[in-house]
Amino acid sequence: MQTRLTNRSTSGGDRRGAGKPRLGAQPGETPAGAVADERVASLTQRQLQQMASHSVQVGQLKARADMMDGRHAGSLKETSSTAQLKPVLGRVSWGVTHAVKEVNGSIYGNGTYEEGEIGPWGELKLGDIVTVDDADLFMSRRGANQEIDEIRIADGRGQPRVEWIRVLRIKGVDVTALNVFVRRATVEIGEHIEDPESQWAKVTVRDVHWDDAAMLKGVARIGREYEEATAGRIPEKGRNICSTAEMNQDDEGAEVARELPKYRDLTGDGVDHRTRVAEVQGNTLIGVMQITVREEERTQFLYIKWLLGSRSVSGGGVALVRSALEYAIRKHIMAVKVESAMSAVSWYQKRGFSKTGNAQHMNDAGEDPLPTGETEETIDCGCAEMELQFRWGRE
Repeated sequence: MQTRLTNRSTSGGDRRGAGKPRLGAQPGETPAGAVADERVASLTQRQLQQMASHSVQVGQLKARADMMDGRHAGSLKETSSTAQLKPVLGRVSWGVTHAVKEVNGSIYGNGTYEEGEIGPWGELKLGDIVTVDDADLFMSRRGANQEIDEIRIADGRGQPRVEWIRVLRIKGVDVTALNVFVRRATVEIGEHIEDPESQWAKVTVRDVHWDDAAMLKGVARIGREYEEATAGRIPEKGRNICSTAEMNQDDEGAEVARELPKYRDLTGDGVDHRTRVAEVQGNTLIGVMQITVREEERTQFLYIKWLLGSRSVSGGGVALVRSALEYAIRKHIMAVKVESAMSAVSWYQKRGFSKTGNAQHMNDAGEDPLPTGETEETIDCGCAEMELQFRWGRE
């Protein structure tokens, strides 16, 4: 998990377009083709079903529901409840389902069917654990299999009767600010569901100055762990090459621990730079990360420039990367990038990153003169360019 230094139509109401195939509708699911999208009404309907059919309470609730239906009939508008957040664990019980962003009061959307999907990071698979707010309901026209044009068009013409619930955490990351929902039928909710993220609850993350003495002392201690593990071995690699297939996590950790103190000053590298540490038991440092906001083609992204995790205590790297993702979400930055060592690619992929290409560096452009027979050129450095997006495609 070491990070190296380096100088992605249909018509009517809610929508999505072509994309990855989904599983078909499961038995018992409400068929597509219902009309207006609503939130408060869904809670009322649940209450109605749970009460005796001739009770006074039913009569009161039915009158309220009829009033809502009359107000929304034919409007094709989605509505939602505004209850206080009530986090509860849920397990995805569907083959593949997607977290969908509410935009302008709609989940159905006004573009292609994947317009509002938070993916591929937000693509949830069978068995994934999420934190949801089961009380924040959203009735929508959008149902299953929106990639099938006929179903989507029919849903868009119907009334909203598919229940969606707010997603609060995905892969352990707080996504409340993204304002996303998932279909209620695809998530199993109950007290029996265990939180796989609970092991990281004891790790705290905080910002420090890039020249913080305690941070540098912690980096040196972690570096010694890696140096002892590699017994001073220096992997063979060509000049200007950062990472090779022969280098493992210990090799990378030792090298990052040596280089981070020398290049930790982020002055002039993007904006809003931060140095963060992960700690356990109050003040034992188990990880360091530096992030900065960069811009490319007028689009901002959060860049993880340095990441070093303890060899002896796990959890620091995970906690730091999650804090980076949450920081990006709060700042409305829709992409996070990193250049990963070869040995850390799979680790980043587990965190939701995708490889987008080979990292390239200028071969010692600062050398004057260049060694005999060499010309200034850009070469693959051995690292991988990784990116995580909080959207399906470019906006």
